[in-house]
Amino acid sequence: MVKFTDDLVRAFYAEHADKPYFPQIIQAMTSDVVVGIEVLGDNAIEAAIRLAGPTNPAQAKASAPQSWRARFGS
Repeated sequence: MVKFTDDLVRAFYAEHADKPYFPQIIQAMTSDVVVGIEVLGDNAIEAAIRLAGPTNPAQAKASAPQSWRARFGS
């Protein structure tokens, strides 16, 4: 668990810096502690993306009800 700073969020999500929603990313990621996970194995990134589910929690609840975003997102 770690508490992200603005600078750490800016570095971690640099590819989103020019997006209109970037301030919301900073706000969300610095609002509380972040729990990191390590996913290992073949196609680990794709597996983690599937586990997370669609970005929108409402969509995740409809299309991937066992995903993390469906179960814990708001």
